[in-house]
Amino acid sequence: MGPKTTAKKGRPALFDPDRVIEQVADLFWDHGYDGVSVSDITAATGLSKSSLYNRFESKDALFALALRRYHIQTVQAGANWLALDDGTDPMEKLDQLLAGPANDVHGSGDARGCFLCNTSADGLGRSPDIDTLVEDGFALLEAGLITLLTRFSPTAPPSQIRDAARLVLTSYMGLRVRSRTRPARAEFDSVRTATVQAIRLILK
Repeated sequence: MGPKTTAKKGRPALFDPDRVIEQVADLFWDHGYDGVSVSDITAATGLSKSSLYNRFESKDALFALALRRYHIQTVQAGANWLALDDGTDPMEKLDQLLAGPANDVHGSGDARGCFLCNTSADGLGRSPDIDTLVEDGFALLEAGLITLLTRFSPTAPPSQIRDAARLVLTSYMGLRVRSRTRPARAEFDSVRTATVQAIRLILK
């Protein structure tokens, strides 16, 4: 599943597909898959339904392209940051990760959460492409966390490191999904602190 290479045989595309994907990515991130209609997409992009379907085939295909864009620009970058040994104490970096949702909501005012986390929370099964992107995204983040936590506790058994990484990932996903309702900073902070303390105990 994916975009066709031409809108119609012998006719050049009259719009920038990358720009369209950027526009619909914002729509889907703001409102979720079910909260965006084809009419919303045509209004945001200025394209007709026929142009959209000729180029992108379906709403599912557009959503998958939007999520893939987020995967490349945000999820991969986050996983790389977690894995990077830049001299930051591993627990400090973990604290920074878990502080992100609160900083977005109470700093920049962005309560959209994480596009990847939102997609998972809203339910899978719409298309194999979407499901695969979600699983791949979480696998990338888990791998980054495993690298980070191994630096913190190099002698811990791999299974223990993996379980700790999954605990962090679950807490992070919960904070990102919860952020859509703009809870008080104290609620964010309590989860962040408890998660970091739990990881210290697990891997001590």
